[in-house]
Amino acid sequence: MKHTLTVMRYNLSDSLRPTAIFFFIYTAIVLLNALLSYLIPGGNTVGSDMSILIFLFICGVVGFRYNFFFAMANNVSRRDFFLGTALSGLLPSILSAAVMIVINRLVGLFYPMPTLYTLCFERERLIFQPDGVAISAQSAGKEALTLLMSFLFLAVLGFAIYLIGFFISTLFYRMSKLLRMTFWVVPWLLVVLTTLLWPILPQSVTGGLTRFFSAILGITSHSAWPPMATAMVLALFLTLCGWLLTRRAVLKK
Repeated sequence: MKHTLTVMRYNLSDSLRPTAIFFFIYTAIVLLNALLSYLIPGGNTVGSDMSILIFLFICGVVGFRYNFFFAMANNVSRRDFFLGTALSGLLPSILSAAVMIVINRLVGLFYPMPTLYTLCFERERLIFQPDGVAISAQSAGKEALTLLMSFLFLAVLGFAIYLIGFFISTLFYRMSKLLRMTFWVVPWLLVVLTTLLWPILPQSVTGGLTRFFSAILGITSHSAWPPMATAMVLALFLTLCGWLLTRRAVLKK
């Protein structure tokens, strides 16, 4: 447990500076955009929470190789390294979600800026003006609940995406060059096959798949809990697969 916390502290201290630089640039751009949208009628500012999700994914992707070398050189067990690196994404995910909510409120002083949660699950409460600007029409109590759900949605999704990125980093480390090239081809091949086969599949199959994905993504229930649960279950499953890969990983030059 001691070594696990040591790995966590190392990873957090190592990512502190790039995280601060990211939020400084992001905040400056978003506030400038909001100010220009306020001064120049007809502009629009929408939720840009996707940027922090991409940032956390990249943090997960780069969180294995060099840290693995550091851990093995300092006699840290693979278990402590894996747990410490995986849990290192929890605090940044929570803090990033909180910072994004604060930025959202600051931007809201200049111009309406719906969160990703609002755009996905409370779109019916948005009023779109002729210039395309979305204004949230709700009471103060409902707005507080929306902010809380926006925070939870972004924090859970961010941590899940970090874990997925960490798994991909572990998988790539164990793969040969040929397998890495194949890995990038498979998703595109699946997209092409799905596009070709979907029209000829029985309606019972396509209808069942549509209902299944609508349920786990919260489209049917208009709730954020199903997609949050789905993201965490998928991330934890891939994390378990990543541990199986890490157990027998050897140092590479």
